[in-house]
Amino acid sequence: MKLTAALTLAAAYLLASCAAPEPPKPRPPQPLLTAADHDKTVNLIIGETVDLHLESNPTTGYSWNSLQLPDGKIVKQTHHAYQGPAESGQTHLLVGAGGVEHWKFLAVAEGKTALDLIYRRGWEEPQETDQKLSIRFVVTKEAPKEE
Repeated sequence: MKLTAALTLAAAYLLASCAAPEPPKPRPPQPLLTAADHDKTVNLIIGETVDLHLESNPTTGYSWNSLQLPDGKIVKQTHHAYQGPAESGQTHLLVGAGGVEHWKFLAVAEGKTALDLIYRRGWEEPQETDQKLSIRFVVTKEAPKEE
């Protein structure tokens, strides 16, 4: 009887030790980035995406121009589109009314890279007063361990 109980206990211990480790808790989605996130560092795990929305008004010639795009081997731009005022719920198109430029980026490999944009008319020389946006991306294989 003792031998049966001991073997049962040993088998239960062996099975418990072979169980798969608890999977990591999913991270909350990345917050939406805007112009207010200038000079921000965004930490991503390979496979995560991040969205960037910036007010823009190409009807007056102003739009976001790239000074530096992220290294596509680390963070890949998967989407970029302009959404005008009529598309964002207004019932009529206002001449000179602005909209929003939308970007989506995907973390594809470990590393560090940056995005630098400037809001200006593409045919004009850059000015000190031009609005700029710089975002740094740090991509890792897994989230840093919480202590």
